[in-house]
Amino acid sequence: MKKLLVILGIVLTTTFSAKAATLSTNVTGAVTNNLLSVGVSLHSLTIANPVASATTVTFINSSSTAMTYSYGAFTNLVPTSASLTEIFTTSTGLSQTNTSTIITNVATVVAAATNNLPQLLSLQVPANSTITYTPVGGNLLATRGVLLTTTTNANVTLSYSNLQ
Repeated sequence: MKKLLVILGIVLTTTFSAKAATLSTNVTGAVTNNLLSVGVSLHSLTIANPVASATTVTFINSSSTAMTYSYGAFTNLVPTSASLTEIFTTSTGLSQTNTSTIITNVATVVAAATNNLPQLLSLQVPANSTITYTPVGGNLLATRGVLLTTTTNANVTLSYSNLQ
């Protein structure tokens, strides 16, 4: 039993350590930088700010340089209550009125909309300093990819593994 656990531990360690990767890059401020275009699990992030002013670094869940997504206009059916009145005349000539409340569907047009993609993380890095962020309680999941924006130039290092 002990040998089985040892072998299982070695196999799992080898499997997970072989898939881990590191990406280090210099990014330009005020430009969207697509770092990874596949789903990844981020283990740690290191951001170095070499300039004399603070910078804001924002990580966005995107597989391209697009920071927004759009939905075209479409028609939606909305359930609505309405009154239904039935008037009929019996064979003896009496007039009968029945009023009921019914539920009916009304077609409504939903306008086109543009929305921001979800932010994974936004960090403020002081001037001339380096910070390292390690997610607490697990990894940071970027299911689409990693898009990065900064307010100034910075050096970013990611430790990640691809999602299966």
